[in-house]
Amino acid sequence: TQSLQAKVKRLLNSNVSIASRGMLASLKGVSEFIPSGGNDLSARRQLQHKLEAKDLAQCKQLLAGFACVENVIEATAASLRELEKSVASTSLRVERARENTAALVNKAAKLESERNVLEGKSRVVNRLLEQFRLDPKHTKALEGTEVNKDFLEAIDRVNEIRKNCHVLLRTYQQVGVEMVESLSKRQEGAYRKLFRWTQQRIPTESQSSGSSTVSPQFIKALTLLKQRPAYFSHCFDMLADARRVVVIKRFIGALCRGGPNGQPRPIEIHAGDPLRYVSDMLAWLHQALAMEREFLISIVGIERGAAETSKQEEKEKKKSDEKSAGDEKISNNDSSTSLSRSTTLSLEDTKSLVIGAVSRVLEGVARPLSVRVEQSL
Repeated sequence: TQSLQAKVKRLLNSNVSIASRGMLASLKGVSEFIPSGGNDLSARRQLQHKLEAKDLAQCKQLLAGFACVENVIEATAASLRELEKSVASTSLRVERARENTAALVNKAAKLESERNVLEGKSRVVNRLLEQFRLDPKHTKALEGTEVNKDFLEAIDRVNEIRKNCHVLLRTYQQVGVEMVESLSKRQEGAYRKLFRWTQQRIPTESQSSGSSTVSPQFIKALTLLKQRPAYFSHCFDMLADARRVVVIKRFIGALCRGGPNGQPRPIEIHAGDPLRYVSDMLAWLHQALAMEREFLISIVGIERGAAETSKQEEKEKKKSDEKSAGDEKISNNDSSTSLSRSTTLSLEDTKSLVIGAVSRVLEGVARPLSVRVEQSL
């Protein structure tokens, strides 16, 4: 009885509530294992045995349930081990490949650097070729026998290259001298051919009634010949002589035949009136003087030359020091001396030639005019 009392007291002192749902559910679950014979010692022993057997069965069931999970985990672990081996093998191959390709990468970087240097040199070479090389079209035109647009452009290009040689002679004098010498032969041959062609064209072009009817190639040829004053002066004198004949014929025609379709009427009609007769002749000569002056000025391009000169003056001021230094170097070599001297006909010289040519053209009508003036007086 003392033991029973102790159990009851221990049960009452515990925090477990007998009336709680959990306690009731536990008691109900345990009641299934209590035999119907009562709550004696044998029944309690059987209850303990049954609970242990039930616990063991549930543990076995739990182990059986986790067996498939264990298999999956083992398979995963095996896969991870294989993956680790693969990663280690791949890392080893990558390291070996890196060691093997290090020399190739260095070589590729070196080649890339060399390519950049070569590209820079290529750009410099192309720029030099643009400045100092004749196009095949221009070379063919210079070697041909026909004087056309390409030929005139080729002479312009040769003159431009000769000017560019000033810069080249300041840095690479030997190369510049060689280029000047090779260009000089072509240039002189081209100017001789242009000179002969201009002489052949003068009789035809001199018959033009105005500058608008003159061939543009002829005007361009005279402009280029200014680089050779001797050739230009000779052609200009020939043109003045040809125009002199034309003006004389026109003056005689105005005196005897008059204008087209009789308008204006011939000046000789008024020979009986000395004042009007002389006035008409002088008026015609005044008009002819203006026409010839305009004709010659438009052909030799004095207005264009003045505009170009004003544009070049500013450039020449900026480059005067460089050019003077370049001329000192050029003068040290006999073959390059001709390049430092400008042989281009100046604007003032051209104006003087025009004035002289106009006088030369109208000089032809001086005798017919003086004879008629003396006769009328």
